Amino acid sequence: DSSYIQSQTITLPHGVYGQFHLIVATDIGNQIYEYLYDDNNQRTSNPISVTLVPPPDLTGTIDQIPDTGSLQESVTLEYTVQNQGPGASIQTSWRDFVYLSNDSIFSFNNSIQLASSTHSGALEPDSAYTNTLQITLPGEVYGGSYIHLYCDGNNSVFEHFFENNNISSRGITINPPDLTGSNLLAPADLDLNEQIVLSWDVSNGGPGELL
Repeated sequence: DSSYIQSQTITLPHGVYGQFHLIVATDIGNQIYEYLYDDNNQRTSNPISVTLVPPPDLTGTIDQIPDTGSLQESVTLEYTVQNQGPGASIQTSWRDFVYLSNDSIFSFNNSIQLASSTHSGALEPDSAYTNTLQITLPGEVYGGSYIHLYCDGNNSVFEHFFENNNISSRGITINPPDLTGSNLLAPADLDLNEQIVLSWDVSNGGPGELL
């Protein structure tokens, strides 16, 4: 007829709110043989009201990117991430991603990841940070394209119902080169096994640089 008292500090998961119960179960692995008395090893608390902590709302804005670029050109991207939500971010580290696609609507299926950056530190309401990245445009995508900034791209930050505005997009035209050959010079008469000298010109008539 003996007993023991146990105390434990617990942390509720993010996003939990409403009415809940705490359930305590002893000898959860049934290591103690209790014959017919295993049915009273669990107890449930009275209802507990849990209030949702005000979540953050991260939004990204592309501040600077060239309107045009060339295949494989390195360009500068500057962006800002702001917390416009009612609460601070509980997480203190997350990653922002930069993608390129031919579609104005971002999708993982048709986008190429160009860069990523890790942010460290909590973000208070109405606070923001600015970051600058050097990104290299790919060599296989040209024409009218879109740069997509996906702040907190791994969804590390709990934002409750504010998760649908983490992507900012901006158009960019990627111009390809257009190489043409001209002025080929060769001897008019040749002998068998004779070594000759050829010369020609190559020009880029396209809108994009050859990098």
